[in-house]
Amino acid sequence: MEPSELRKTSNREWSGTAAAGGLAYGRCFLFTPKDLVLSDRTINPDQVHEEQQKAASAFRVVELETRKLAQLAGSDENKGDNESVEILAFHREILRDPLLIAEINERIRSDYLPADRAVFTVLRNYIHKLESRGSRMFRERIPDIVDIRSRIIRRVQQKELIVRIPDEAVVVCREISPSEMILFSRKNVSAIVAEKGGLTSHASIIAKSLGIPFVLDVEGITEQVETGALMVVDGYRGKVITGPDQSFIENVKNELSRSRTQLKETEALLREPAATKCGYRVPVRLNIGLEAEVDRSARYGPEGIGLLRTEAYFLEEADEEGDRVIGHNQRRFLERAAELAGKNVLTVRLYDVGGDKMASQAGEELNPALGWRGVRVLLSRPGLLRQQLELII
Repeated sequence: MEPSELRKTSNREWSGTAAAGGLAYGRCFLFTPKDLVLSDRTINPDQVHEEQQKAASAFRVVELETRKLAQLAGSDENKGDNESVEILAFHREILRDPLLIAEINERIRSDYLPADRAVFTVLRNYIHKLESRGSRMFRERIPDIVDIRSRIIRRVQQKELIVRIPDEAVVVCREISPSEMILFSRKNVSAIVAEKGGLTSHASIIAKSLGIPFVLDVEGITEQVETGALMVVDGYRGKVITGPDQSFIENVKNELSRSRTQLKETEALLREPAATKCGYRVPVRLNIGLEAEVDRSARYGPEGIGLLRTEAYFLEEADEEGDRVIGHNQRRFLERAAELAGKNVLTVRLYDVGGDKMASQAGEELNPALGWRGVRVLLSRPGLLRQQLELII
């Protein structure tokens, strides 16, 4: 529910695009990461293997960091949901793409490029392909690729972007990546304002799922504000107010107080039995795919779990051949889900994986998406099915 329109004053008001609803105020933190500086040298033939190892190591570390980001996105008890996790899964798929890594290795071997420049060159070509598609959806994936590229190159160069952002700050930037959005949420930022971006970008989707007010397309604001300046962000109407006076701030505080009261009333209603006026009860169950969701779900007293997805733990714990799949994390996940469900329904989905996740065992297929996957995998690999059924029992 949108707040009533705030009383206009002489404060400067910037217009942008409302990307994620919410109302917030706080001190500005101007986020302007430095541009990457790439190596301008060529390497010797005896350095090829060393540079390829640097690239491979950077990919592994960034993929691990991305997995941890997904855990952070799903573990916040007050914010977050599965959308952020799915977006980061997209990042992990890119980082685990064998063709991408092979092309980088080939650039290092054939052109004698150092690892950082090889990564930049290959991913730049990938970005150009997305730009040439002409589709807005493809173009709005580009910030994700740029984010991944920057993180890999910084890791190759053994540099890390350390941002010291105070709690409750309003982050102002030219553009924001999905991973930065999630890291900012761990700093409890009040809101985010960007000069560029798209409504269907992953950063916008994550902002909505994390409940962070986000306004984009605010042209020129990074040149006009300074760190420490007081700001108000209206994510419902796409407005940013700089230099608000005290009466304006009081107005915002009152609006936020009303919103918190409404939220508490809504949460209380969620705990009531779901029933029609005539008394017909409708059981409300949850779909869960990660252990972090169990904690958030418990607050609402669900009447069971309608679908417990197990693929994340298969992908995390399976060995190269896909044989050993029962690990501590998966066991704990099922135990906690069973505790949440109690005496109510708990429906566990068997591993729904395809041959692309077990590449060493998958043969050539005309249509892998409809071929060796799901129940066909389990029936052809009875050891997998037996392990999971034993764990469930």
